Amino acid sequence: STDNVLTSVDRLGGDIAQNADVENAYELIGQMPGVQVTDFNQGTTSGKFSMRGFNGEGNINAVKLLIDGVPSNSNDGNMPYIDMVFPLNVETIEVVRGTSDPRYGLHAIAGNANIVTRSGGTYLDARASLGSYDTWEGQLVAGLERGNVSQNYQIAYRDSRGFRDHARAQRLSLSGKWGLNLGENVKLGAIARYYDADALEPGYLTFADSRANPRMTNPYNASDGDTRNIQQYALSADVAFSDRLDWTGNAWVNRLRDDRYVKFSAGASQQRRLTEENHGGGSTALHWHGEVGGMALMLEAGGDVQWQDNQSLRWLSVARVPASQTRDQQFDLTVGEAYVQAVFEPAPWLRITPAYRIDWVGGNF
Repeated sequence: STDNVLTSVDRLGGDIAQNADVENAYELIGQMPGVQVTDFNQGTTSGKFSMRGFNGEGNINAVKLLIDGVPSNSNDGNMPYIDMVFPLNVETIEVVRGTSDPRYGLHAIAGNANIVTRSGGTYLDARASLGSYDTWEGQLVAGLERGNVSQNYQIAYRDSRGFRDHARAQRLSLSGKWGLNLGENVKLGAIARYYDADALEPGYLTFADSRANPRMTNPYNASDGDTRNIQQYALSADVAFSDRLDWTGNAWVNRLRDDRYVKFSAGASQQRRLTEENHGGGSTALHWHGEVGGMALMLEAGGDVQWQDNQSLRWLSVARVPASQTRDQQFDLTVGEAYVQAVFEPAPWLRITPAYRIDWVGGNF
């Protein structure tokens, strides 16, 4: 639990998230202290959040993103998976700043953030909105819990022409969560998410143009745009062996397909940037908690392994017609991680949390 992390932790509750009117989920996290939001507003490249002296514009974003505990960064550490979550389905968001959390390694340079979606319960919530720039959005979330089985679903769609010219974006998000309790001590879970987006890009303006006509687009950006498809699947198990010993395990598969056409300035060529990534992995942790000599003590050991198969292709193009290839990269990445941690409280006013973590990184290019 994040309660055992000895660092700066903030939570955003579902009561705030579910009532929020935002374009993207990362704007919710921007409401939390110590978090910076970078808005790109370029089609599917909408924006992201950062913290601890890192910004969202560099090659290192430095924040590990998790959705229901499932790692959700792309290979370069960016956050396209965050667009799969719509506010009405958020139960809570936890932001951990700093490096004293031993549970995560890859991308957790400045900290980590976990978006927890709604689980369990029986409910049916819907929300529809109409707004400026021909914007309309619909969100529908439902939960059904009967006996030892729970089901939770999300359907969301957003269509907007955008504040800028040539900025229309369409987004579809579908998700399902299923839980099964095998008695009081065993819980199994499954998650499936699907996201599809198609957007035009208005391009970047010079300073003078941004002040003279902030809604304009450049003529040379007329064929810029992006299509993005994301899928995420996960299985989980939680087992309590006794009142003091419990185990948790997760396995997941992430799939990202992104096909972008972008021209950054009048003097540059248009680029086609094609990204295809397949990620998979598993994590496990064993916890023991009790008392030793009247002192509260918790011991934990865990680890995970992540496999990535990535492809990054680029071409120079003219009006979406490729002319010459400038990048043809295929690279695999394997990261194995293990950690141990203890939490003991020799006095009511003192908590000590020694931990050790080791990561092994390998791959080929």
